[in-house]
Amino acid sequence: MPTTLTFSNRNRYGGYHINAKNNVIVVTFTGAFNQDLSLKYLQHIKQIAAIKSQQPWALSANFIDYQALTPDAEKVLRQTYIVCLQSNCIADAYCIDSLVGLAQIKKVRIDANIQDPIEKCLFIDEPSATKYLQKIIGSAAVLLDNNGTAQ
Repeated sequence: MPTTLTFSNRNRYGGYHINAKNNVIVVTFTGAFNQDLSLKYLQHIKQIAAIKSQQPWALSANFIDYQALTPDAEKVLRQTYIVCLQSNCIADAYCIDSLVGLAQIKKVRIDANIQDPIEKCLFIDEPSATKYLQKIIGSAAVLLDNNGTAQ
């Protein structure tokens, strides 16, 4: 039976909730993200990555009630992406309703050397994003079963 890990943090400006079940990690962001909040988020992602890194996993980020990142938070979020990439995170998906938020996350992904355009993994709602990621995880599992290593 899979274990579900949940983490949440909030300050007066914004917050996040992480639900890590199976190999798709779902994060919901709200409000504005400052450095303090982003550092706590980084620590939670490091905890999850340490557990999930033996198998391919993916991150779904819901930014529907999100406002923006401070410049310091943007730098920390870049570090978070790098931790994910180094820990066998093979895909990401997003629900974003803010043009400022979209531009910031797009920049963070580029700064973390993620080559795929963010437009390829934008979705209207969380279930659609999760379904997309589950398909990618399933394909990776098939490759692992057939070859013994990730391609």
